[in-house]
Amino acid sequence: MSKILFKLIITSLILLPYCSLAEPVIVFPRTSSSLLNDGNTNNPFIIDENYSATHLIKRGDVLGGIIRKYYDGSSLDRNVLQFGIVRSNKHAFRGGNANFMLAGKQIKLPSINNFRDMVFRRTEESGNWTQDVKSSNIYFFGN
Repeated sequence: MSKILFKLIITSLILLPYCSLAEPVIVFPRTSSSLLNDGNTNNPFIIDENYSATHLIKRGDVLGGIIRKYYDGSSLDRNVLQFGIVRSNKHAFRGGNANFMLAGKQIKLPSINNFRDMVFRRTEESGNWTQDVKSSNIYFFGN
């Protein structure tokens, strides 16, 4: 009986982390002044939040490499960058898939403010950033 109880306790200790409830993760947007304090003052995307660029996709280019080249140190999440670039350049990605870039296509690399526009709505009359009613800065990961 004690062996069964011991096995039950060990099994529950191993499986308990996988059965726990989701924990909230709160995301706080960073300001341009906090980005400059990180020592990334040579990146034009950080210096000017309206700066955007273009890139000609060459054979062998990967989206992760393009993101590192242009957005390094911007502290934006890589998945958000990837989503925004694909969304802005559907003509350069077969089926909207980030893994299928088409060589020879020119892509626009969105500015930091373009990425904010994708995540938040900007009210035209006030010029202030407001969060979409359907989205929230609290995300739950887990079961």
